[in-house]
Amino acid sequence: MFDAHAHRGAFTENALIATASPAEAEEVSLFPYRGVGLIPEGGSSDLELYEEYLAKGYAAGEIGIDRRYPEREGQTALFRRALSLAVSYDRLVTIHAVGWYDTLLSVIRDERPRRFIVHGYTGSLETAKEIIRLGGTISIGPRSEGAKSFRDIIRLPFVTETDMRTGEEQERELALFNARLSDILGRDIGSESEMRIRELIDG
Repeated sequence: MFDAHAHRGAFTENALIATASPAEAEEVSLFPYRGVGLIPEGGSSDLELYEEYLAKGYAAGEIGIDRRYPEREGQTALFRRALSLAVSYDRLVTIHAVGWYDTLLSVIRDERPRRFIVHGYTGSLETAKEIIRLGGTISIGPRSEGAKSFRDIIRLPFVTETDMRTGEEQERELALFNARLSDILGRDIGSESEMRIRELIDG
């Protein structure tokens, strides 16, 4: 069982650990699978420090755009630059997207990342299909169950996540979520998701 998107808590080798800002990157340095983030919630636009961690082998993540924060144009410009740098270092990218999916798709089409995950996905089925067509992966978690498109999205390829701090509660939540999906779909979602995310990590 592997968590496709979690945050720093107890040490684990079974999760991709995301950060919101380059200032948090050193805190996750001991995790084998970790990213350096640059999102509005993180409150940082330090591209130079972000790039330093990419050069050290960190994945990119999470980066992206969020309609809950102001300055759409500024967010988009920062996301575009962060994604461009990740592509130049050939890093796995975890994308944070809350709304503005038209902008998200436009930037992805322009920058053409080779390996990317749109985490915590709650958008439409049509957008999910386009993300996959562009080479991306949809990541879903318990919060995704509230999306109108959820029952359709789980018919597409996906990975599973918690978006929680790592530890016993996070592991329990992931196991329960995978079990619910396994019951609905009639196959072992935990193993399927782990295989898919490890393939992405390995490149």
